[in-house]
Amino acid sequence: MKQLAILFSYLMLFAACNDNDAQRRVATQKDAARQEAFFKQLNSAWNFTVLTPSPLVQDQLRTWADWNLFISELTSKPVSSLSAFQKKATKLATRAALLQNNIPPKFATPEIKSRIAAVVASVRMLDMYLSVQQPPIERIKPLFSEINTAMSGLNTQFTEIAQRELVPIEKGEADMLRMLDTTRAIKATPVIR
Repeated sequence: MKQLAILFSYLMLFAACNDNDAQRRVATQKDAARQEAFFKQLNSAWNFTVLTPSPLVQDQLRTWADWNLFISELTSKPVSSLSAFQKKATKLATRAALLQNNIPPKFATPEIKSRIAAVVASVRMLDMYLSVQQPPIERIKPLFSEINTAMSGLNTQFTEIAQRELVPIEKGEADMLRMLDTTRAIKATPVIR
């Protein structure tokens, strides 16, 4: 009787282990199917539009190494796996952060800096969402259009600054601008009478 009880216990333990293995296999298959569906959605949504800058701007941007590296990173699309997309997003975030450090003097204006900050924020958000355990595709998809919009605004601002330089300075405008400069103001000296 004792041996029968021990045999029955072993059979129950063996059956329980087999059930756990079957449950793990089913869970693994569901997880793989979910990741495959996520990969397909991410692959179809991963589209960045980089507008070609005007010829006036191209000369200035050609010498900006960080910009060129960021654009080349942005235009190359990973194709192999979800981890490739995660690594690409991390590289993009790193490259985007470097844009703020070495802006060419011609483009080092508050308008350009704020648009670069918008691009950096969107790219960092993409990197953040892709680094979580189960990335939310419904939050990731709008980020691509956000990044494209920010890049378009940045390109427009580059063009506007380049076109502003083409406008000739009128006669006397330089003197007027110097007079408006408060750092050049003449110190008031008291008049002694």
